[in-house]
Amino acid sequence: MITSPLSNFLLVLYILFVGCGTVCSAEPLTPIMTIKEAGRKVVFSPDDERLACNVPGKTWRPTDVKVWEVATGKEVVVLRGHTTNIWQLSFTPDGKRLATSGSDEVKVWDFARAKEVASFKTPAFTRSAVFTHDGKRVATGDDNGGIILWDVETAKPLRTLKGHKDWVVDLALSPDGKQLASASVDLTAKVWDLDSGRMIRTLKGHTWYLNCVAFSPNGKRLITGADDMTA
Repeated sequence: MITSPLSNFLLVLYILFVGCGTVCSAEPLTPIMTIKEAGRKVVFSPDDERLACNVPGKTWRPTDVKVWEVATGKEVVVLRGHTTNIWQLSFTPDGKRLATSGSDEVKVWDFARAKEVASFKTPAFTRSAVFTHDGKRVATGDDNGGIILWDVETAKPLRTLKGHKDWVVDLALSPDGKQLASASVDLTAKVWDLDSGRMIRTLKGHTWYLNCVAFSPNGKRLITGADDMTA
């Protein structure tokens, strides 16, 4: 189950029927929209107005992205351009752009115009991507254990954060936009200062691969999930 950023909606994905889900209004709990072809990555826009998810393209691979208007269930746009699986989706804070990470590249879209505005060729398999608060930079995590901060305007790398020893599978930005958290299959989560690129701390405790990380709303706590069935 996924809660939208403003807590107006809930998305329930059906485990036994991959690709299906229902969006419900939170109060009262009422179904308002059904998704029949969702992939495994689904994200609400920051204003709760839109929902994006990876969907199968010309083959069974989830290489396309569909964006819906949540209140009406109307399909807004289909974004096509990736040739490999899409692993992560991230809206800019103003909700006007969307970053999509494929296996070897990250694309930035102006989905109102269904237009690709930037593309970064990544040095390794890329599983995670997240915008900074100003929407001018994108952080990506790859299978070499690297985290790269990209300039959207120039599509050039600004900085590489080194510290993980294996795949970086998820990234999260702190509520104040100053810190970046990363989760890796090296059994650690790390917190970084975005401005300097300095590693602030390393968190250990899981006994199997980490797969997700998130900040609390006040930014004082971090939650991680792993394949050891703990959080």
